[in-house]
Amino acid sequence: MSQISTPEADRAIIFDTETHDKHSPRIIESAYGYVDKVSARLDASSIVVQRFNPGAPIAYGAMATHHIVDEDLVGCPSHETFALPADVRYVIGHNVGFDMKAAGNPEGFLMIDTLALSRKVWPDIDSHTQTALFYMLHSTLGLDMNRAREFVEDAHGAATDIQMCGFIFEQLAIELDDLIPRAEDVAGRSLDLMEAMHMISQAAGIPLVIEFGKHAGTPAHRVPADYKRWYRGVENPDPGLLLAMDEGGPTEDGRALYALAKELFGPEPQPCTSTPVQRGFSFK
Repeated sequence: MSQISTPEADRAIIFDTETHDKHSPRIIESAYGYVDKVSARLDASSIVVQRFNPGAPIAYGAMATHHIVDEDLVGCPSHETFALPADVRYVIGHNVGFDMKAAGNPEGFLMIDTLALSRKVWPDIDSHTQTALFYMLHSTLGLDMNRAREFVEDAHGAATDIQMCGFIFEQLAIELDDLIPRAEDVAGRSLDLMEAMHMISQAAGIPLVIEFGKHAGTPAHRVPADYKRWYRGVENPDPGLLLAMDEGGPTEDGRALYALAKELFGPEPQPCTSTPVQRGFSFK
């Protein structure tokens, strides 16, 4: 299932998976659809859904989420045969790192995480799940809430999830439009929409302030050296937090990303406070 994106690939997709287990996930259902790189709109007619056999029983907790049972996957191809489309460079999803892990962590793809972005754009809502955001945006935009409810009743199928994610992503692109020039300033060059959203998504995933433990509320780069040493030794430390602790670390790319995070989301960030604007998205 090893896969590497090629330099020639330049398209963007919304991607979602359903998996047999949340701890060591194997894909049992995948869905993706292409996104216009200018309008940020998901092409619903391009959606592809596939099912796979994980080669292991589905965990009951996972089954309770997506309602796919082992019998549904008899005769399906192995999860190891899954591959992202060869023409894709940008992979968009809600907590997209989990889906890429389920896909075997293919190399060379640029991820855009709508969960990280949503937490920055709408920090005050009580939940940042896709369904909660879908309802919030329908309410704020004055759209049909009954239609939204009917749609989300099938919210844990991968095809439905990517349509909700597409709706959220299109709105995020509108909300974040004013931040793109600032991302370009840090990058030192002009950026197309997907490049900018990728950079802003990376910056959004860097926790500039410690959110747990005895140093909660302290800027990450100001915690004591012994605490930094301790955190580096924990199992699966957050690489974004490590980068923040080291103010970008030794690499030029790391320092540029840290600078962007501070510029956009630092102690006195320019908040994303614009009212959501509908841009003609429709879902099946």
